[in-house]
Amino acid sequence: MPSFDEYLNNAWLSISSALIMVYTYFYITEDITNKALDGLMNYNGIIRRSSIVFRLIDDLGVE
Repeated sequence: MPSFDEYLNNAWLSISSALIMVYTYFYITEDITNKALDGLMNYNGIIRRSSIVFRLIDDLGVE
């Protein structure tokens, strides 16, 4: 059984919220510029932490 940290390192990737957030970001952004791409790289913690929250809520079965 993995430790909690090992679980979270895998779990945030196994839920599709990160992919959905990135696609949505590019959908609402008019022009995909280097600044927009840098924003994703500089603020990747927001995507990771949001994905962890979504994953834990999914694991709890909260509707």
